[in-house]
Amino acid sequence: MPKKIFITGAGGFVGSELLLGFNHLNYEVHALDQFFSYANLKKNNIFYYKNNLNKFKNKDLKKIDFFIHNAAITNYKKKYSQNNLLKDNLLLTKKSLNLAKKLNVKKYYFFSSTGIYKFNKTQYFTEESKLFSLNDYAKSKILGEKLVRSFCTKNDINYKILRLGNLYGGFEKKLWSRKNVSIYQTWLNSAKKNHTLITNSFKTKRDWTYVKDIPQIINNIINSKNTKIKIINLVSPFVKKDIQIMKIILKKVNKKNNFKERTPLTTKHNASISIYLNKFKFNEWTSPEKAINQIILE
Repeated sequence: MPKKIFITGAGGFVGSELLLGFNHLNYEVHALDQFFSYANLKKNNIFYYKNNLNKFKNKDLKKIDFFIHNAAITNYKKKYSQNNLLKDNLLLTKKSLNLAKKLNVKKYYFFSSTGIYKFNKTQYFTEESKLFSLNDYAKSKILGEKLVRSFCTKNDINYKILRLGNLYGGFEKKLWSRKNVSIYQTWLNSAKKNHTLITNSFKTKRDWTYVKDIPQIINNIINSKNTKIKIINLVSPFVKKDIQIMKIILKKVNKKNNFKERTPLTTKHNASISIYLNKFKFNEWTSPEKAINQIILE
């Protein structure tokens, strides 16, 4: 019998990669989202639930091995709704926890963000660094983490909080309707059109996470017997090296070799590293070089 995994927010950028990745790893995937903006993939062992998490009910679904809460609102376009982001994200987290309890899950995984660390000019962030609510989204993640710890401890649910870095990917346009969601894809589109490539991202201190690596990392964590570690930064440890590789590739793609950097943005985000990932035997990160070459060859 395949292991069963339930994924909220499975219709988005990260969620669609989770769906595909765990299907490839031979899990039975239960995918929930209010909108599946890419065509439902007709694959074995993928079950789609087109519904709002707040209203989801399924009497036939009784037991799930693993639960990933990925659904979250990152920003609102309408000013009226902006005030609701914190409240709505916390409500989604509460609903996911209650659903996980009903489904008798063995392990619950909450997606947080490395954007919650308190800014420090002199060091990388680790899982032990101080937190900082820069905006309502960051605050929703900090409070969400507290909620998860409290609920799972009270209900004896094994949990882990996974803080994702700045996300990038290669083939999202094939599966998801939002074009150019990846900043790499945007840069390459500009380069292919012989436009001058202007960016300040190479000089900002940010961390990076390749979306297609995430299912394999979580699979390693699932199969690990380590239950003491509760918070993990899912970020590549090769940040500086990868950025240099990106510069070289982008110059090669741009025939006119026009490449300029704006004055770097003033950022309150430093790059993060993990002091725990080696304990889960994960060191096979996909470099941006490989990811970008996939887009070039597309």
